Amino acid sequence: MVRNITKKTFGICLVILFIISLGNPNSVMADSSEGDPGTPPAGGGGGGGGSPQFFDYYVPLIFNSSHADGKSIIQITFIQPSVLITTFAQDKAGVTQSQIRTPQTIILDPDNARGLTNGSLIRTTSPVQVIVQRNTQDISWDHSFSYTILPIRMAGYEYRAPFDGFIAIFTKTQDTQVNIRHRNGTVKSGRIFIPNTMKMFSVTSGAYINTSRSTIGAFYTTIGGYKASMAVPKFLRGKDYIFSGNLYNLNNNQVDLSKIRIFTDHPTELQIQYVNNQIKKLAIFGDTVLPLTSSIRGIKSLRGDISVSVEINIAYGGILRSSSVELMAAPEMRAGELFAYSSGFSESFSVINQQTNMTLLHFDTNQYRVAYRDIPVYSKYDTHEILTEVVPSVLVANHSLFGIGTSPGKIGNPMSPSMAYLPLPLNSQTLFRNVTGVKSTWYRFIDLAVNSITFFPKPPEEFSSQTIIVKIVSNGSLPAGEFVYTVTIDGKEVAKNTVTFLPVNNTIELKFNQFLPFDTKTLSVVVSVDINNQVNEITKNDNNLSINVPVVQNLRLRGTFYLVLTIIAVLTGRYFYRKYKEKQTEEEGRVDMILTIEEQEGEN
Repeated sequence: MVRNITKKTFGICLVILFIISLGNPNSVMADSSEGDPGTPPAGGGGGGGGSPQFFDYYVPLIFNSSHADGKSIIQITFIQPSVLITTFAQDKAGVTQSQIRTPQTIILDPDNARGLTNGSLIRTTSPVQVIVQRNTQDISWDHSFSYTILPIRMAGYEYRAPFDGFIAIFTKTQDTQVNIRHRNGTVKSGRIFIPNTMKMFSVTSGAYINTSRSTIGAFYTTIGGYKASMAVPKFLRGKDYIFSGNLYNLNNNQVDLSKIRIFTDHPTELQIQYVNNQIKKLAIFGDTVLPLTSSIRGIKSLRGDISVSVEINIAYGGILRSSSVELMAAPEMRAGELFAYSSGFSESFSVINQQTNMTLLHFDTNQYRVAYRDIPVYSKYDTHEILTEVVPSVLVANHSLFGIGTSPGKIGNPMSPSMAYLPLPLNSQTLFRNVTGVKSTWYRFIDLAVNSITFFPKPPEEFSSQTIIVKIVSNGSLPAGEFVYTVTIDGKEVAKNTVTFLPVNNTIELKFNQFLPFDTKTLSVVVSVDINNQVNEITKNDNNLSINVPVVQNLRLRGTFYLVLTIIAVLTGRYFYRKYKEKQTEEEGRVDMILTIEEQEGEN
């Protein structure tokens, strides 16, 4: 049943159609060329640094046609105009910079894009979905895999291996120490001496990997099926995971060996969420493997952080089709509201908020058109799978989404998935929700903001003292370094201070007492942060806030004042009236005396 579009959904469509400005089509070919131009100018630093206008994707692991199991390709999905810059020759002329004017998908092939290799840089000016994939198989093995590349600003230091195999680690910095602690207690160390380099390290399931510098990575294995998975940094893991197990269909002759791997360093109790809000609890004392069922919707640890990965293993006709996705914790996806669909994949999205409205838009004839709107959410942890053959397409929602992409997808394809990946949000800031009072971001940016200016008592009255409270928040996903803020009240600067460090989601609260003289008409407060432009932020639009509040008359004071004036006027009037009467009486007595004297003189 088609539902009427709601106000929220209409707002979603308007926002998407507004933020994605479109121009003329401009195709980009990935052909071979000679030479490898130098690295583009600096802008995307490791560990979440870099300029906000750049999104840098370094390829941690890719195979060319010389690899025994086949070559890989890179699929880049743009949903809005962007500049594309690479460190390898992108076309026959050796061009490494292109203007992407319309939403589109670009395929980069290492055989044709000469110089594309491990550690190559793909730089854009807007978030994009970058998937490395290989789709090859023979009569005995399925060699396919896929994984998503994290932008370097999301780089981390700590990882957990989801399976036995290898981790490919990329670092931008020189002399990076890599420490690997296996579950059996053995510890192995290695070093990456050269910056902008990838190196492979052997890992076992559940191994803890720590790097001395910020890194990104990908896990890869041929053990128990070919599969790869994006290495999820520790800061994106947690206690609560939302996902759907309903990712594929099974034929009668297929054997399902799919599982959920849970890694923990301490005993905990799991709360397993199923469809129809059913919950089961399970105590675990270490790493645990659970069967992946179509009815599962999420896992929550009640005591401490855990790592969770979904592993799809389907055996059929002597061939094992395998894929793996390491999940991100639900609280870390709080700003994930906009996602892209990639060619050849379908995506399943779960929701946790029953007020979620989703809209799917296809790009067609130079504009986005609504394909599905107001997709209903029937219950908490509801899941929707959308298979689209129109690429690019985007899915937007007014609350967080939690997705897994697979190929082939469940709908309309009886084959089991041989590739899976984790869709990453493509909105650089929340479109609809205020998380900490102002816009928040999933990507690792610094964002200082003036959260609020409040005062009491309300309303402000003349000839009284007002308490003014100012809140400055570090709203990004990286802490803010040194900055200066000022507070001005009624045109007078009352504070100018330097803050050396402000952690993520921490707030500076300032209080001021301001006396409002008699007959004050307005109260004005202006707050500005980072006035010297010392902090490289995602946006400066929320660095200033001002209020101009009318000041009401103090009726009590004015009533008392007017009463006192009236009393003084009355008393003064009475005083002068009394004086007047006394003087009048005195003059009358003097006149009577004069008349009496005159009468007496007349008688004499």
